[in-house]
Parts: sequence; structure tokens; C-alpha cells
Amino acid sequence: MTGFGTILLKRFCGKFNSNLLGHVSRIRKACLDERIFVEVKVDENLIQLYAASHDMNTTTMLVSDVLEYEKKRLHTECMEKCLYHGSGSASPMALFGSGPEIKHLELEKHSLSVDVYHSNINAIDDKELLMFFEKNTSGSVCAVYKFQGMGKDPPDREKWGKITFLSPDAAKRAVELDGDEFCGSNLKILPSQSAMGGDKTFLFPEVKARIFWPRRLNRGFGIVICDKNDVNIECKALAENSHVINFQSPNLYPESLAWDPLKQHFLVGSLCHRTISSISDAGIIETLISDTSLPENVTVVGITVDSRNNRVLAVIHAVKRLPPFNALAAYDLKSGNRLFLSPLPTDEEALANDVAVDYNGNAYVTNSIGNYIWKVNVKGEASIFSKSPRFTEHPVDRDTPYSYIGLNCIAYVSSGDYLLVVQSNTGKVFKVDADDGTARHVLLNEDLTRPDGVVFRSDSVVLVVSPQANKLWLLKSNNGWGEGVVYDKIDLESEGYPTSVVSRGRDKMYVLYGYFLEGLLGNSEREGFRIEEIMSPKESEGENV
Repeated sequence: MTGFGTILLKRFCGKFNSNLLGHVSRIRKACLDERIFVEVKVDENLIQLYAASHDMNTTTMLVSDVLEYEKKRLHTECMEKCLYHGSGSASPMALFGSGPEIKHLELEKHSLSVDVYHSNINAIDDKELLMFFEKNTSGSVCAVYKFQGMGKDPPDREKWGKITFLSPDAAKRAVELDGDEFCGSNLKILPSQSAMGGDKTFLFPEVKARIFWPRRLNRGFGIVICDKNDVNIECKALAENSHVINFQSPNLYPESLAWDPLKQHFLVGSLCHRTISSISDAGIIETLISDTSLPENVTVVGITVDSRNNRVLAVIHAVKRLPPFNALAAYDLKSGNRLFLSPLPTDEEALANDVAVDYNGNAYVTNSIGNYIWKVNVKGEASIFSKSPRFTEHPVDRDTPYSYIGLNCIAYVSSGDYLLVVQSNTGKVFKVDADDGTARHVLLNEDLTRPDGVVFRSDSVVLVVSPQANKLWLLKSNNGWGEGVVYDKIDLESEGYPTSVVSRGRDKMYVLYGYFLEGLLGNSEREGFRIEEIMSPKESEGENV
């Protein structure tokens, strides 16, 4: 792999190759092969991949995803460049924005940065302080450095940090705020000494760069300055950092979403079309599978891609008023031919819902009404796998809508050979051994509200989505899911009824807005649906968990 540039390759590798080692570890886990290796030759602008032929596509895809991610970050950065190195003085700075666009050139003694002091820095809300400067400098804050360090010297004990602006005029307006009251004390604001030039005789031996990440992708505050009559127009015109894929298919109403890493396409099911469709990043939709031999009006519920066996697995269920039907179908991803259709054994009312697949090709299907899990081996032989009493030991409020929906979404964790299963009517998460079906309740810091979709991300973060709470939760555990924490909650748009979430690459998250409830209620007039990339503010801001 060539053609990336030294800056991108150095970021791909990280300091002391720390990033590169992490990338290799994730690829090995994804392909279940410890022999896989990635070699980067920065001077030759070259990445060499070493993997078995059947794993090469997956390896290439994972490396490409990381490179695209780093490219995206490079386009959102700001750069300060020293112009001269004079004796006994600091250099003037040139400030560059994203890409090659010159935002401002700083010369002579004009400063772009200010040092901020406060008598009680622990009482300051950082975001409120930055909003204060945004408001009073016409929204010109560019980079922020919060002063850290233990055992500060007396002159620095009240130093909060340094703020860099897009122009000297903005920095001058910031200095004029010196003495203003904030959080009960007066601010002390001085031009940053490191940016002041004192010697007008400069040499020109070199240009050095210092990199900042002032505006990582996030869903935090946005400050827009415009005429009040232009608010709607300006807001609609703002460039979205998230990736939104709109696609058209009359009355599709998909409930499930999967990601095909080999073809780099999304896959969706359908409420009543008996189809599985492929969707590109550009929103081009094609029918991948159309199985008219299935009973009429059955729903393609949960779907998942079995990359090792080049299959897509689909849960087939007939909603009420239709004759009962619960099965798992397997289709060849290349030809679209059906490999098997396995009825799921039951002697009582059942609702086959979601599916996960392990590295041996065994599939696990949740029964939402019966509160148990089926297993279907690679040959299509189905059996009841786990009826753990843990699944029925928690109380259920039967007066709430859809209280009959128990075990719902399911994900397989290859690193530990177990399943994570989420129960809708209790909000509980269970860890299920993939060998014997024994289950235990995962202790969380809070219950989830009506969860409907789950995925295990390559960095061990679990994503759970709920169409009724309109939330996406990010969960993490440091003890193999004996217990865990909800460390971020993201509000989702309610109208689209978000039922499914997938992970793409290292840390990209996509939610399906399939308007599934609208279809269940009998609406047959919709053509437009969408898949939307979701970003975590905490992850974008680099917060540690």
C-alpha cells in the first residue's frame, strides 16, 4: 500500500509505534491469526501487509479504515509554524488552518495567544470559560492549552492555561477582558510571552511546526454569529461532520442493519419484502437477496455477516395475525443462493429476533417471548441452547408497551468466546458462555431503557441502541463483563425509530433509521430511509474512561 505521505504514516504508527501495535492486535483478533503483521516504511512511503490469502481483504480493509480516520483528523487540525529563530527572543508564529488555507500570518510583536489566570482555577467550568471567550472575541478561539502539572511554582498556581486566537485583533479583545469577573473572581489575562518577539533582527534557518487538535469532531457547543433573520438558512448550511446515508426503497421499513467488511457495504432487512438489500456509502441500494420461497409477508428481523464463511445470516419471523414462523436462513454473499432455512424448535409462542455468529460459524438466535437462545450450527442444525434461570429472575412491568419483549439483541465476543445478550423489558445485560450456555447478569451502573440493538466494537466498547428511549449507550468493562459502566449516552432523533447499530472499522458507529414502527402500524407510503454515523462527544474530546 503506497501513496499516503510521511505525516499520515507517522500518525498511523504513533509514538514508539504504539498505534501500529494496537492496529496489528485488532487485526489479529478480527482474523483469529496471530501471524498477521503490518510493516510501515515511512521513508519509502510504504505499508506492507503480511496475512494469509483468505484474510488479506479483511486486513486491507481494517488498515484502510484507520488511514481514512487519520486523514479525516488531519483535515480538522490547526498548525502553528515558527517563522524565524532570533537570538534571545521567541519566534513570531504563522497560524494555519485545515489543509493549506492560511488563516493568519503573525509578524512583529503581534500576539495570537493569551495566558489566563484565576484565583480559583478548580472552580472554573472549562466549557463555560471558552464560551465566555468565544462570545467576547467574535468566536475566534482556535486552540486551547490547559496548564497542567503538579507542585506549581507560586507565579503559576493561578494559571488556568493558554488560548490561541485566529487573529491578533481577537487576542487583543481577549486581553481587554483582563479584570472581568468570572466564577466569583477576577480574570487576569496577559499576552502569552512565548508568542512575543523582542528582537527585530531575525535569521531564517528553518521552519518548525507544532500541532494542535483544537476542534476534534464532537457534538458539543456550536456558536454561530449571523443576522437573526438568517438563523434557519445558516444552520441548515452548516457542514455536518457525521456521515449520513439516505437511500430510497418503497415500503422497505428495515429493522436490522449489518456491515459487510469485504464489500464495504451496509446490509438491511425488510418488514415484509422478503429481501436483504446492499447499500453503498453513496446511498445506492441494490437487492442482494430476494427469497420469494419464504412465506408471504414474513419479516427479515436480525441479520449478521459471517465473513469467514462468506455468508449472511437472517432471522425470519412472522408477526402476529400471520401463521407462526420462526427460522434462521443462511445465504451465500457472492451468489445470493440460500444455503439453508432452519426452523427454530419450540412448543410455545416464540419471537425469533436477533442473531450473532461465532468464529466456527455457529449462530445464536434470541427468542424474545420465550426468553431463551437457540443455536444453529454451520450445517443448519438448530437446537435450544440456553434457558438460563437468570433470564427470568428480574421483575417486568407488564403495564408498559412491548413488555413481552424479553431477550432481544445479541453480540458475540471472540476474545473470550462468550455472548452479550440484552433484555428489552428489564434493561439487563447478560454474559452467556458460548460453550455451555450458562449465564450471569452483568452489573451496570444503570439499567438501559428498552434496548433493541447491540454491537461489540473492536476496541471492546459495547454499543446499545433504543428506539423507545431514542438513545445510544456506550458501555465498557475492565473485568471481562462481570460488571460494566455506561460512560456515554447520545440522544438520537426519534421520528426515524433507531432500531439497530453497527460498528465500522476501528471506532465508527452507524445507526439505522428505518421507521420500523411506522411500517408495523400499517403505513405504506414511505420511500426514504437513512443510516447515520454517530459520534461520541466524550470520545471526540479524548476523555479517559
